[in-house]
Amino acid sequence: MSQLRIGVVGCGGTGSAFAAHLARIGVRHLALFDADFIDETSLNRLHYSTRTFAD
Repeated sequence: MSQLRIGVVGCGGTGSAFAAHLARIGVRHLALFDADFIDETSLNRLHYSTRTFAD
């Protein structure tokens, strides 16, 4: 699994969960594609998201 290269298009509710599962099973090369921005209204749908924002 560590040799696979996988791309995830869309990192919302399903995409963020899928990316987390891939990382847990040993995929080390992930390309995440999403043009959207995270805001407070979408935090509940994103796995491992926090309210901390970088400036």
